[in-house]
Amino acid sequence: MAGIILFSPDLKDGGVLENPHIPVVTIERVFTCATACIECDNLMGGKLQAEHLIEIGKRNLVIMSGGSDRQMPADDRTRGALLVAEKYGTACREVRTTSEEYNQENYYARIAHLLEESRRSNPVDGILASSDVIASQVLQCAAAQGIRVPEDLAVVGFDDTLIAKTTIPTLTTIHQPIREMAQTAVQFLIRASEGRVVPTRTVLPVSLVVRGSTVRDRNILPDGSEG
Repeated sequence: MAGIILFSPDLKDGGVLENPHIPVVTIERVFTCATACIECDNLMGGKLQAEHLIEIGKRNLVIMSGGSDRQMPADDRTRGALLVAEKYGTACREVRTTSEEYNQENYYARIAHLLEESRRSNPVDGILASSDVIASQVLQCAAAQGIRVPEDLAVVGFDDTLIAKTTIPTLTTIHQPIREMAQTAVQFLIRASEGRVVPTRTVLPVSLVVRGSTVRDRNILPDGSEG
């Protein structure tokens, strides 16, 4: 075995991961025994989410974050958003989903309860989701409850997966450089297997892709560019 590229958050430190002869490169996962960790700039991603919603006039924000039991680099998305909200004096709170919802990727009931509750008092006008999966289910719940997106509620996802271009409206999201992260992981694994030194932590930049879930007064094309 030349080495391991690890995506799973569920493996415990130890065993083969601590074999000094086998390099381990992780992607968006934290293991103390890993040779190298490749991440996107999660902190900046959270900042970009919050800055965009504040710029378009949203003042009562909710962060919906995935509820993994392990500490994850993606937790910095929430931290970044909260830092920006504090800077601008904007109301912002986190709703953390359960590990069961995270594992099943089913957040609908929790989102529906949040939106129903917010309509009765202090309506939420912006949701920052820690994944496109969560954001897409926010759009579904909003449509079912007659909440207009983006007029009444603006939604920003994270990852820029295929789902972001297929929702109605299309999803504003943070582009995670998945291809570059994978390529870097392979390059580092090869170098480490050859005995060469590789960085222990590498953070790649992210960017905001604006689509119809936050802005309707411009002609936003499906690829996020302006027509």
